[in-house]
Amino acid sequence: MRKVIRQTTAYRWIGLAVACVVFGVDRTFKVLTNEGRLHGKFGPLQLIPLHNTGAMGGSFAHATLLLGLIGVVVICGLLVMFVRYRPRATRTLYGVAWGFLFGAAVGNTYGRIVNGYVTDMFHFPGDHGIFNFADVSLQLGIVLLLIHVFLGQPKAVDERREQEERKSG
Repeated sequence: MRKVIRQTTAYRWIGLAVACVVFGVDRTFKVLTNEGRLHGKFGPLQLIPLHNTGAMGGSFAHATLLLGLIGVVVICGLLVMFVRYRPRATRTLYGVAWGFLFGAAVGNTYGRIVNGYVTDMFHFPGDHGIFNFADVSLQLGIVLLLIHVFLGQPKAVDERREQEERKSG
Protein backbone atom coordinates (compact mmCIF):
# COMPACT_ATOMS: atom_id res chain seq x y z
CA MET A 1 0.00 0.00 0.00
CA ARG A 2 2.81 2.45 0.84
CA LYS A 3 4.45 1.87 -2.55
CA VAL A 4 1.18 2.75 -4.31
CA ILE A 5 0.84 5.94 -2.25
CA ARG A 6 4.44 6.94 -3.02
CA GLN A 7 3.97 6.30 -6.72
CA THR A 8 0.80 8.36 -6.88
CA THR A 9 2.27 11.35 -5.05
CA ALA A 10 5.87 11.38 -6.31
CA TYR A 11 4.93 13.15 -9.55
CA ARG A 12 3.25 15.89 -7.49
CA TRP A 13 6.39 16.49 -5.45
CA ILE A 14 8.37 16.59 -8.68
CA GLY A 15 5.91 19.12 -10.09
CA LEU A 16 6.14 21.31 -7.01
CA ALA A 17 9.95 21.17 -7.09
CA VAL A 18 10.07 22.10 -10.77
CA ALA A 19 7.59 24.95 -10.17
CA CYS A 20 9.74 26.34 -7.35
CA VAL A 21 12.91 26.16 -9.46
CA VAL A 22 11.21 27.81 -12.45
CA PHE A 23 9.77 30.58 -10.28
CA GLY A 24 13.12 31.11 -8.52
CA VAL A 25 15.17 31.24 -11.72
CA ASP A 26 12.61 33.52 -13.39
CA ARG A 27 12.53 35.93 -10.44
CA THR A 28 16.35 35.96 -10.27
CA PHE A 29 16.65 36.89 -13.96
CA LYS A 30 14.00 39.60 -13.59
CA VAL A 31 15.45 41.13 -10.41
CA LEU A 32 18.99 41.15 -11.82
CA THR A 33 17.69 42.70 -15.05
CA ASN A 34 15.70 45.39 -13.21
CA GLU A 35 18.76 46.22 -11.08
CA GLY A 36 20.85 46.64 -14.24
CA ARG A 37 23.19 43.79 -13.32
CA LEU A 38 22.17 41.48 -16.18
CA HIS A 39 22.95 42.81 -19.62
CA GLY A 40 25.21 42.20 -22.58
CA LYS A 41 25.56 39.63 -25.29
CA PHE A 42 26.25 35.89 -24.95
CA GLY A 43 26.80 34.42 -28.39
CA PRO A 44 23.65 35.13 -30.38
CA LEU A 45 21.64 35.84 -27.20
CA GLN A 46 21.31 39.51 -26.31
CA LEU A 47 20.08 40.69 -22.92
CA ILE A 48 17.90 43.74 -23.42
CA PRO A 49 15.76 44.92 -20.46
CA LEU A 50 12.14 45.64 -21.34
CA HIS A 51 9.13 46.30 -19.12
CA ASN A 52 6.25 44.66 -20.96
CA THR A 53 2.75 45.77 -19.90
CA GLY A 54 1.23 43.43 -22.47
CA ALA A 55 1.41 39.73 -23.19
CA MET A 56 3.84 37.65 -25.26
CA GLY A 57 4.85 39.46 -28.40
CA GLY A 58 3.52 42.78 -27.09
CA SER A 59 -0.13 41.90 -27.64
CA PHE A 60 -2.70 43.48 -25.29
CA ALA A 61 -0.32 46.32 -24.42
CA HIS A 62 -1.37 48.21 -21.27
CA ALA A 63 -4.04 45.63 -20.35
CA THR A 64 -2.28 44.93 -17.06
CA LEU A 65 -5.43 44.39 -14.99
CA LEU A 66 -7.01 42.05 -17.54
CA LEU A 67 -3.80 40.05 -17.97
CA GLY A 68 -3.31 39.90 -14.20
CA LEU A 69 -6.83 38.49 -13.79
CA ILE A 70 -6.24 35.98 -16.58
CA GLY A 71 -3.01 34.95 -14.83
CA VAL A 72 -4.85 34.39 -11.54
CA VAL A 73 -7.51 32.30 -13.34
CA VAL A 74 -4.79 30.22 -15.03
CA ILE A 75 -3.05 29.66 -11.68
CA CYS A 76 -6.35 28.57 -10.09
CA GLY A 77 -7.00 26.24 -13.03
CA LEU A 78 -3.55 24.71 -12.68
CA LEU A 79 -4.14 24.21 -8.94
CA VAL A 80 -7.44 22.43 -9.66
CA MET A 81 -5.63 20.31 -12.25
CA PHE A 82 -2.94 19.51 -9.67
CA VAL A 83 -5.50 18.35 -7.09
CA ARG A 84 -8.01 16.55 -9.32
CA TYR A 85 -6.11 15.08 -12.27
CA ARG A 86 -4.40 11.74 -11.71
CA PRO A 87 -2.35 10.60 -14.68
CA ARG A 88 -2.29 6.89 -15.41
CA ALA A 89 0.83 6.95 -17.55
CA THR A 90 3.94 9.12 -17.80
CA ARG A 91 3.35 10.55 -14.32
CA THR A 92 6.83 12.03 -13.98
CA LEU A 93 6.53 13.75 -17.36
CA TYR A 94 3.17 15.18 -16.29
CA GLY A 95 4.66 16.45 -13.00
CA VAL A 96 7.53 18.16 -14.81
CA ALA A 97 5.16 19.70 -17.38
CA TRP A 98 2.80 20.94 -14.66
CA GLY A 99 5.77 22.39 -12.75
CA PHE A 100 6.99 24.36 -15.77
CA LEU A 101 3.48 25.70 -16.41
CA PHE A 102 2.71 26.58 -12.80
CA GLY A 103 6.10 28.16 -12.02
CA ALA A 104 5.95 30.27 -15.18
CA ALA A 105 2.34 31.34 -14.62
CA VAL A 106 3.11 32.40 -11.06
CA GLY A 107 6.31 34.18 -12.18
CA ASN A 108 4.67 36.31 -14.86
CA THR A 109 1.49 36.93 -12.84
CA TYR A 110 3.52 37.98 -9.79
CA GLY A 111 5.46 40.55 -11.80
CA ARG A 112 2.34 41.84 -13.49
CA ILE A 113 0.42 42.29 -10.21
CA VAL A 114 3.31 43.58 -8.06
CA ASN A 115 5.11 45.77 -10.63
CA GLY A 116 2.40 46.44 -13.22
CA TYR A 117 4.56 44.85 -15.92
CA VAL A 118 6.54 41.75 -16.78
CA THR A 119 10.29 42.10 -17.22
CA ASP A 120 11.51 40.63 -20.50
CA MET A 121 15.21 40.43 -21.31
CA PHE A 122 16.18 37.70 -23.79
CA HIS A 123 16.50 38.53 -27.46
CA PHE A 124 17.87 36.68 -30.47
CA PRO A 125 18.81 38.63 -33.60
CA GLY A 126 16.08 38.84 -36.19
CA ASP A 127 12.41 39.35 -35.51
CA HIS A 128 11.98 37.00 -32.53
CA GLY A 129 10.83 39.55 -29.97
CA ILE A 130 12.02 39.85 -26.39
CA PHE A 131 10.99 37.25 -23.84
CA ASN A 132 11.80 35.98 -20.34
CA PHE A 133 12.51 32.67 -18.64
CA ALA A 134 8.84 32.21 -17.70
CA ASP A 135 7.82 32.53 -21.37
CA VAL A 136 10.26 29.77 -22.33
CA SER A 137 9.04 27.64 -19.40
CA LEU A 138 5.40 28.06 -20.46
CA GLN A 139 6.19 26.89 -23.96
CA LEU A 140 8.26 23.97 -22.69
CA GLY A 141 5.49 23.02 -20.25
CA ILE A 142 2.91 23.00 -23.06
CA VAL A 143 5.13 20.79 -25.26
CA LEU A 144 5.76 18.36 -22.38
CA LEU A 145 2.06 18.25 -21.50
CA LEU A 146 1.19 17.44 -25.12
CA ILE A 147 3.80 14.67 -25.14
CA HIS A 148 2.29 13.35 -21.89
CA VAL A 149 -1.18 13.34 -23.46
CA PHE A 150 -0.02 11.51 -26.59
CA LEU A 151 2.11 8.99 -24.69
CA GLY A 152 -0.62 8.41 -22.12
CA GLN A 153 -3.43 7.81 -24.60
CA PRO A 154 -2.59 4.27 -25.78
CA LYS A 155 -2.42 2.97 -22.22
CA ALA A 156 -5.78 4.53 -21.32
CA VAL A 157 -7.35 3.07 -24.47
CA ASP A 158 -5.82 -0.37 -23.74
CA GLU A 159 -7.16 -0.27 -20.16
CA ARG A 160 -10.67 0.53 -21.40
CA ARG A 161 -10.52 -2.32 -23.88
CA GLU A 162 -9.34 -4.72 -21.16
CA GLN A 163 -12.19 -3.62 -18.90
CA GLU A 164 -14.72 -4.09 -21.69
CA GLU A 165 -13.31 -7.54 -22.47
CA ARG A 166 -13.53 -8.56 -18.81
CA LYS A 167 -17.15 -7.44 -18.64
CA SER A 168 -18.13 -9.26 -21.82
CA GLY A 169 -16.00 -12.36 -21.13
